Amino acid sequence: MRNISRLFLEYARLDRRRTSRGLSVKQLERWSELKCRLEQQLTPGGRRKGSERRDSLRVGTRLNCTFKSIGTLQKAIIVNLSRTGMFINTSSPLPIGTQLDLCILIEETGEEMQVPAKVVSNNVGPSFDVRRTGMGVCFSRDLPELTRQLDDLYEAQIKRAFDDGEGGEEPEDPEAVESTGEASPESE
Repeated sequence: MRNISRLFLEYARLDRRRTSRGLSVKQLERWSELKCRLEQQLTPGGRRKGSERRDSLRVGTRLNCTFKSIGTLQKAIIVNLSRTGMFINTSSPLPIGTQLDLCILIEETGEEMQVPAKVVSNNVGPSFDVRRTGMGVCFSRDLPELTRQLDDLYEAQIKRAFDDGEGGEEPEDPEAVESTGEASPESE
């Protein structure tokens, strides 16, 4: 599992750089290779329907959140997270197109993160499972500080999902790929 964690973190860091400063040709090749490889390893039976349309891989999680629905505060569970959005398991999904403010509880610190988001799907869960009650939301990424916090949360959830308790080395730094032109053998 540690190897998957390292690969996923390398992918996440390249993905962060891809959307902020851009990637070199070598880095883009590595990002694409990692995305395909991780989709194969993390998806039993092959790629998920629609996964090629997603900008970012999803990581399973269980984060508590709240949002307002019909004037009342709803509690829900975030069951997966990507750099651009999440799926929230709730019996009260909001209509597609609804703008909302999510409050995500960060268990490790006890802090709450306020995240503006927009509902993009209803009752279509991970892997396009129509039996999953909830809603898919995408983040508003207009605020650089919030984007950084969401990226940090994404990486923390990757570590949490795949950490085997042995720690291990950090994944390849995108800057190192830039300077050498290729990833180190250890990241393979």
